[in-house]
Amino acid sequence: MQRFYFFIKVFIFYLLIFIFSTERIFAFTQWSEFNLSPSVFWELSNEGSENEVVSGRADQVTPPTFLITKAEYFLPTKDFIWQFDLIPQFGVDHNLVWGFVDNKNYYQLHFSAGALWVNHFIGGQEMLARGINFNWNIGQSYLISISRKNGLLSILVDNVEVFHFYDWTYDEIASVGSWGIKMSPGSVFPVKTILKNNQINKEADESISLIHFWQNDPFWSDDIYDSASLWVGNDRPTISRWGCALTSAAMVLRFHGFSEFLSGEELNPASLNKWLIDQQDGYLGEGLVNWWAITRLTRILSDQAQSVLLPKLEFSFLKQGWREAAQVFLAAKQPVIAQIPGHFFVLNGFDQVLNEFKLLDPLFEKKYEHEHEPIQSIRVFQPSFTDLSAIVVVHDPSVLVKFYNEEQTLIETKEWEENISTAKSMAFTVIEKPEVGKYSIEFITSDFDGELLESSLYTYTQDAEPTIHLIDHQIENNFGSQIIELNFEKNNSSSIEYKNIWESFLNKLNEYFLVQKITPLAKDRITKDVDVLKTTEIQEKYSRYDNHLDLLLKFYQQFNFSEIFQELAILKPIIN
Repeated sequence: MQRFYFFIKVFIFYLLIFIFSTERIFAFTQWSEFNLSPSVFWELSNEGSENEVVSGRADQVTPPTFLITKAEYFLPTKDFIWQFDLIPQFGVDHNLVWGFVDNKNYYQLHFSAGALWVNHFIGGQEMLARGINFNWNIGQSYLISISRKNGLLSILVDNVEVFHFYDWTYDEIASVGSWGIKMSPGSVFPVKTILKNNQINKEADESISLIHFWQNDPFWSDDIYDSASLWVGNDRPTISRWGCALTSAAMVLRFHGFSEFLSGEELNPASLNKWLIDQQDGYLGEGLVNWWAITRLTRILSDQAQSVLLPKLEFSFLKQGWREAAQVFLAAKQPVIAQIPGHFFVLNGFDQVLNEFKLLDPLFEKKYEHEHEPIQSIRVFQPSFTDLSAIVVVHDPSVLVKFYNEEQTLIETKEWEENISTAKSMAFTVIEKPEVGKYSIEFITSDFDGELLESSLYTYTQDAEPTIHLIDHQIENNFGSQIIELNFEKNNSSSIEYKNIWESFLNKLNEYFLVQKITPLAKDRITKDVDVLKTTEIQEKYSRYDNHLDLLLKFYQQFNFSEIFQELAILKPIIN
């Protein structure tokens, strides 16, 4: 008798499952269930209409159960935009899935207590996990937009971008699948998730979604920018006045997934300004953001990332053909930083109808290219895991800089000028990703009226670690050129040697003698002393002649040979 009752119970149990399952299959035309569970209940109203409402409820702990769109109604594609309204009705675990192939291969957006996560499961293993702090409320409706373009994943909540990064686990074939809801409550249940106004492959806005930082945001507008108080005094030395390039860089870094520093501090214009100030090469000249220092920051954060895969960003500058290049980058969902005289902003789209760029300006309420002066050039940060090396000379615009290889063949460089607001302009002469070896660098100076100028040579390893050399110039009118030899290394510090200091000096000395600016005795005495100095190895032995040169300068100063004294005075800091 007991066996009879047992079989009756088993029969009724399976009958109920059959009826329950049959009703679901019958009810859902465009959706399918995977991993049926008697503890999970799905409801669907107005199926296929604009007012469609899908909901799932789990009353107890259960293995993951899915409600997924059918391919004949929603064709899986590599690139897509999925937009819907989400209502977490009750419970703390709410999961939206895409790229669903089966219950072991899919992506999910996971709402958990006080956090938001993006996960990718491959073969049942969690291969991607990227999370942020995110406070959400039970019963509140959230507009969610999930888009993917060429592996770039962007997720917005109520039109605010919360994730935007390149998915390094993405595969053009294996990552393509359907969309839906996953029920998998943890220790807190019941859970109910409601999805409304479901739209898949909604027509995209061609603009790239970025966090729009403002340099005059009250949270950091009054922070001292770089060392601006040294060159503008108390006349607003703040981020609000000078921070356009800084703020643009912060927007681009956040776009690529760099949301915080190793300390946990949020990455924004204020924290980025502090980090750059702490670097030996963070700012150049009068407040110019050092783009190569920023590449180093991305390398540091990428190397230290634990649960996410962050790219190292490789910097490049484009002037010729910048317009065509910018359209290519934007089509690939890569924002770029644009420069106009004294100002920087971010290009985040191209309007095909107006045939002009769309932009996010850190200071002005301007949204289109035509509202600004003509764009001069762009700066691009591209994901890379290889070579961040560069040779960078920062110099006065009146100094001409040329590079030669070991065969003394002129090397092509990139040259441009930068300034912010009314600060002094500086020129850049750059070789991006240079080869290891020896380079001759020629500095050609003229028309300076005896002014003392200084150039800075920055060499960056493939990890963007810097070596810095300060170059003082002999700059009397028509003084000629100065050459240094650079021994460039990608994995170690680079070194320099001065080459033609004394030859140039002696040529000038002879000119003074021919026009009778100095006496034969003075010329002879100076020539003999220089002959001794120029035969030594500068980088190792010149310091021993420091006292001798001081005596030489004092000796000839008493004869009031002001011009030749000036030449020697300029040489002294070079040979120390």
